[in-house]
Amino acid sequence: CELARALSSQDELDRAQHAAEEALSIAETAGDERAASAALDTLAMVAGYCDRRTEAQALSERSLALRRSLGDPLLIAASANTLGLAAMRAGDLDTAERAFEECLQLARELGETVLTAAALCALGEIALSRGLPDVAAERLLAALALYRELDDERNYAECLYALGGVAAAQGRSLDAARLWGAAEALRERPGAALTPEERAVEQRCSPALIAELGDEGLEQARTEGRSLRPAELEAIVSEFGSVVLTE
Repeated sequence: CELARALSSQDELDRAQHAAEEALSIAETAGDERAASAALDTLAMVAGYCDRRTEAQALSERSLALRRSLGDPLLIAASANTLGLAAMRAGDLDTAERAFEECLQLARELGETVLTAAALCALGEIALSRGLPDVAAERLLAALALYRELDDERNYAECLYALGGVAAAQGRSLDAARLWGAAEALRERPGAALTPEERAVEQRCSPALIAELGDEGLEQARTEGRSLRPAELEAIVSEFGSVVLTE
C-alpha cells in the first residue's frame, strides 16, 4: 500500500492501481483485515484520482465496513473521511455528511487534529452546497483555526476558498474574490492544483461574482487577495467570520 500511495502521488496511477490490487489480494489470502482495509482505502483514492467516483465510494464503503469489524476508532475515522470525500465527489451529500460527522466525532474523542480539521472543512463545504452559508462559515472557521495551528497551507487554502464561496452566497463579492486570491497564492507555493471541491465552489459562485464585479473587477480583486500579507488576511477572515456568525 505504501508503494501504491507513493506511485499515486507521482501520478503513476496505473502502477498504483496494480500495486494496491496486489496488496489487497495478498491481504485477503492471509486473512489480514487491517491490511485489506488499507489496500481498499488506497484503491478508493486511486479511483478518485481517475474520476471513477462511484467505484471510489463503493471501495471506501468496503474499507469502512472492515475497519468497523476491527473496532479501531482511528482507522474507522480515517475510512469515514475517505468515504466522505468519495461520496461528496459522487454527489451523494447525505452519505458524505454522515461519514464526515462520524469522522469528526471520533477524531475529537481521540484528539486527532488532522482528521478533525479535514472533517470540519468538508462539512463546511457540504453546508455551502446545501445553501447554508452561516453553518458553512462556522465549520470552515473552526477548520481554519486548526490548519493554522498545524501550519498546513494547502488545506488552509481549501478552507479559504470555501469561505470565499460563503462570502459570495452572502453577497460579499469583493471579500469572496479576495479570499480566492489569497487561497490561490497559498496553493501555488507547493504547486497544487484546484481540488474537486474548490472547482465546484468556483463553478457555482463565479457567475454571480462576474455579474457584480465584471471580469476585470473580479481579476483585480483576486490579485489584491494574492498580495495580502498574513496579518491582513487574518483580519479579513476574522471580520468576515464575526459578521457571518452573528447574522
